[in-house]
Amino acid sequence: MKLPSIESLVAGAARTARRFPAALLCAVTAATAANVALDATGNEDEWVRLVLTALMGLPLFTTLTYLCERRDWSAGVRWGVRLAGFVGLALFWWGWGSWSEMNQVHRFFHLAAALHLAAASVAYIGVREPHGFWQFNRELFLRFLIGGIFSAVLFAGLSIALLGIDNLLGIDVDEETYVRLWFVVAMVFQTWFFLAGVPDDFAELEARRDYPRGLKVFSQYVLLPLVSIYLVILTLYLGRVLITRTWPSGWIGDLVSALAALGILSLLLSHPERERADQPWL
Repeated sequence: MKLPSIESLVAGAARTARRFPAALLCAVTAATAANVALDATGNEDEWVRLVLTALMGLPLFTTLTYLCERRDWSAGVRWGVRLAGFVGLALFWWGWGSWSEMNQVHRFFHLAAALHLAAASVAYIGVREPHGFWQFNRELFLRFLIGGIFSAVLFAGLSIALLGIDNLLGIDVDEETYVRLWFVVAMVFQTWFFLAGVPDDFAELEARRDYPRGLKVFSQYVLLPLVSIYLVILTLYLGRVLITRTWPSGWIGDLVSALAALGILSLLLSHPERERADQPWL
């Protein structure tokens, strides 16, 4: 296997920056604000607020990029769409301060989940390409997993190097340095690596028919059992509500959201197998 050269890696990173400028800007902003928050005194909440807003921009601008590419909009229209995305983030940042702490947590995670699910589907709204839809989401899912592994290895390797500098060379490395390093790796490197592998040839995706065995095992024997367990719990809880005539607990919304996310992911990842005659249970 031929390894990519430094020039090809740099060229690939540059192409990704041109394709996803707003998303990468949000990644850099989130990492920078997180590092500043470590040193902030008295206004940490404002920097955390900026971090969360920037993190919300990652799936938002990734989704908007798919939408623009799929509709083949001009460069001017694409920048207009990005501007609308920044306005949406500004509204999120502005509204954050007026929400209760519980609402802040719920709205952040629900909006983030909605945007991530939109990223998985918006490119195929109004388009009948079921195989391409599945291959597209497969690529996103695998790229995210591989990026997570690469980020963890990179962070561990650099951390060991810093430990060596601290213990062998006698140069003091503050404990916060490792936290700052994690912010950069998790928010910038992981994002850049993921976006670099996002497919852009939708016709080629529709023509593909391959299905990795590892993904099959994960979707059918990990995700689907989890969905089944959640459904059983919610069904039992429904029976309890009907018998006791007690209004459902607000916590049920979290479980319903988790069920929806896992259910959609299971549906996406197991799609090719559902059409096979020997897999009727799917």
